[in-house]
Amino acid sequence: MNIEETPLVSISCITYNHESYIRQCLDGFMMQKTNFAFEILIHDDASTDKTADIIREYETKYPEIIKPIYQTVNQYSKGIKISITFNFPRAKGKYIALCEGDDYWTDPHKLQRQVDFLEANSDFGLVHTNFVAYNQKEDTYREITFKRDTGNVFDKFLETNQVGALTVLFRKEILAPVYQEEFIKKRFLMGDYPMWLYIARFYKIGYIDEETAVYRVLPESMSNTQNKIKAAYFKSSVLEIRAYFAKQYGNINLILDDLLNQYKHQLKFGFDHKQKTMVIESYYFLKTYNTCSNNCFLYYIGAKYNLYTLSKFILKLKKKIR
Repeated sequence: MNIEETPLVSISCITYNHESYIRQCLDGFMMQKTNFAFEILIHDDASTDKTADIIREYETKYPEIIKPIYQTVNQYSKGIKISITFNFPRAKGKYIALCEGDDYWTDPHKLQRQVDFLEANSDFGLVHTNFVAYNQKEDTYREITFKRDTGNVFDKFLETNQVGALTVLFRKEILAPVYQEEFIKKRFLMGDYPMWLYIARFYKIGYIDEETAVYRVLPESMSNTQNKIKAAYFKSSVLEIRAYFAKQYGNINLILDDLLNQYKHQLKFGFDHKQKTMVIESYYFLKTYNTCSNNCFLYYIGAKYNLYTLSKFILKLKKKIR
């Protein structure tokens, strides 16, 4: 790799308090064997541990490749979307790769194979690979074995998120229209899934069936939590993403039964745990598709007007009468 060349790939890495993991992440980038130049755009979101110090070590060693931003105030807590605000706009590459600071790459040929694929297939907007999940607490590895679809996969992506963000390479040119889209302003709890759906709507998606990276499952994170309320809100956000993209770009009937069943479950869960926002959101989705029962209405009234006790009493009474 000639570091004086304009980078063909920009690696976007966001990190926060990843002192124990960031070396492994950066080493995974630096071991890439390519016939092109790449840059590493790393954003440290005001870490309170030694993450920034470790990044500075690598910046000193590889000043032409490592291009950090060191925040003094945490941006995520202010509701700012890190990648699209700080990293993507400064990317010089034709392609953008992603990997957060607690994950890491294991295949030194990952980038080269992915670039070769996109260079040879102009109708593909993104290519991803397989990966391994590492459970930090249990010190165990789990292979990801479910089938991934390739080509025109928008409908398949509506059913489930098939992409591991840490394995992605996509065309930077896709970002220009993305910034004009309404979904970019929404506060979804998943930032990557909407991107994959948007790209899949307008491009084919490629998949290389090789394990190139390790996804670290931490004891507590947004997508992996022991807190039932947080887990429910994360799932609620995924439902919102699926419903939004099905309405905007696809056919909601393809996934409507699944959405209705999940929203029914979510409505009762939200009521039982006094999560007013979740109940109201679920109720209006179900009402839109004329699937609200009298019980649904009682959940909604109880949550919206804080009449939990009365609603529970009526629901129990109805059960006894039956």
